[in-house]
Amino acid sequence: MSQLLAEVLSNNLFAEDHFRIRLLAPEIAGKVLPGQFVMLRKPDEFEPFLPRAYSIHNISNSGSKNEPAAIEILYKVVGRMTRLLETIKPGQRLSVWGPLGHAFTTGGVKKAALVAGGIGIAPFLFLAKTLRRQGVDTLYLFFGACAKEHLVGLGEFEELGVEVHPATEDGSCGHKGFVTEMFGQKLTGLAEKEFRVYGCGPHPMLARLAAICKSRGLSCEVSLEAMMACGIGACQGCAQAVLDESNTGFHYELVCKDGPVFDAARIKWTS
Repeated sequence: MSQLLAEVLSNNLFAEDHFRIRLLAPEIAGKVLPGQFVMLRKPDEFEPFLPRAYSIHNISNSGSKNEPAAIEILYKVVGRMTRLLETIKPGQRLSVWGPLGHAFTTGGVKKAALVAGGIGIAPFLFLAKTLRRQGVDTLYLFFGACAKEHLVGLGEFEELGVEVHPATEDGSCGHKGFVTEMFGQKLTGLAEKEFRVYGCGPHPMLARLAAICKSRGLSCEVSLEAMMACGIGACQGCAQAVLDESNTGFHYELVCKDGPVFDAARIKWTS
């Protein structure tokens, strides 16, 4: 893990209420894996006092060297920290530490489906690019949101050759209803042993996704969202119930330290 003051290279409106901030952080960009996250805090602000966790949306090169140097974070303006981030200008600095947590498993994947709900799309651009570089040529994105204005970044996935399936609750784009409904309907022909499913989004969505994958015999990894104050397991504030190996009992693991990516079959899902 690296801890640094990272210069803000850009902070642009990406879609309605969604911004993408780019930070110069070669120490992190050079070793981060898809699904890992960083903690962010504005060093001269005490409101909010605690840092916030953000998935790595993308990495990019900066300057003349053809090496990863910058990390990109996709965020939606919903609370105090994101309202503060919205005001950050290029040249300012943010306290950043990471990369943190366990990443998605990408080795040995032949075909993959990414299932995202809302801002759960954030880690999937980095994941899709990584899978493409590893030779995965069959790649689907199932992306659900309240309305079409919140289906952010679809074009970037299409440019990668990802087959995109949108869903909106109001029917303004793609399937009308929940993304898990659409995913379940389109699974015919996809339920093959080598097919890997990745999910990120609200807890109820992930619980339903896990149930669908279990019923179809599909391997599924999910990235969980949780409030956390440290990102390294010290505060014990992001405990998640996880099934024991016997599946007859459970214990607690930490989303920041043991996750945020878990095998969906290990999670003790609640209704």
